[in-house]
Amino acid sequence: MRVLNLSLDSSILDKNSVSAKRILEYGELVEKYFVVVPSKENKKLDLSDKVRVYGSGGNNRAMQLFSVYKKSKEIIKKNKCDIITAQDPFEVGLIGLLLSRKFKIGLNIQEHGDFFSQKYWRNERLLHFFRYFLGIFIIKRADSVRVVSQRIKKYLVKDLKIKKDKIIIVPVYTELADIKKSKKNKNSEFTFFNLGRFVKQKNLPLLLKTFARIVKKYTHAKLLLIGKGPEEKLLKNMCSELRIEPQVEFLDWVDNVYDYFLQADAYVLSSNYEGWGRVIIEASIARLPIIMTDVGCAGEVVINEESALVSPVDNLDKLAQNMMRVIENHGLKEKLAENAFNSINQLPNKQKTLELYKKSWEIALKK
Repeated sequence: MRVLNLSLDSSILDKNSVSAKRILEYGELVEKYFVVVPSKENKKLDLSDKVRVYGSGGNNRAMQLFSVYKKSKEIIKKNKCDIITAQDPFEVGLIGLLLSRKFKIGLNIQEHGDFFSQKYWRNERLLHFFRYFLGIFIIKRADSVRVVSQRIKKYLVKDLKIKKDKIIIVPVYTELADIKKSKKNKNSEFTFFNLGRFVKQKNLPLLLKTFARIVKKYTHAKLLLIGKGPEEKLLKNMCSELRIEPQVEFLDWVDNVYDYFLQADAYVLSSNYEGWGRVIIEASIARLPIIMTDVGCAGEVVINEESALVSPVDNLDKLAQNMMRVIENHGLKEKLAENAFNSINQLPNKQKTLELYKKSWEIALKK
């Protein structure tokens, strides 16, 4: 089987990157594995005798996508590719659909985010509104679909009427040895932790408003936010307006973020939507109790009241109540952490994850 991957991850062009090393593993599953990625850099890189990566070249996004189409067409012609796998159901998904129809080869679409089931993503930007309808058009015409969670599969089957045997669930693999368990130094503070991009999706204004309510009752509470993004200034201004600046600490990305997992008392996620939520798996590895909105792997990997406290999306009252419960109830805190840790050990290992990737391609091959 010869696979063409239309990727969005330009870090693949660095042969020493984590993404490039991951691509090498995919290449070992097949005869040949080609990757084309939109980038300013016009580049060709052989990662192995099976894996070749191309940067599109182009000064702007439109030129890059046009170059992706041209390079992909040449690769398919020259190498007789069997299937195309596209990293999202939008622009590269459209390129994949056009090429799969032109060359009569299989199309596998990846959906890493929960883009269609809720209003939040499509309402974030006008461009997302148009992508929403484009994505539905494309994903319905895919020969196979790879999703990261049961939540996404259920929506595609029930609401978009996609045949369930075309959909493969492949959870985002996380190496369970990434985070080593350690004892937290005991002090009078109770630290909530959040890690991620400062973007609308994460709904960090909700978290700050909730935390402002928490510190009125629990003055020893702290909130640590690690990340960066376009909403950073907005969030810092909110802290000032809410008068919680002394209790909230902002940190940029650090070399070993896992140290902060180990020093926190609880992990809190306030997102409007997530495809999977790898950070929840990482928090579980660190044996942190999890408070989160009903997104991503909630209800699948972590279960409300058993291995996490799950609240409706954008519900300040319920999120605040759950954060207070973890501060007040040490037994509940320990139970949630232990059950979440046990739950993630049931996830597919690396070899099984790779087998599921290959199966999603084989389904497209058998169209």
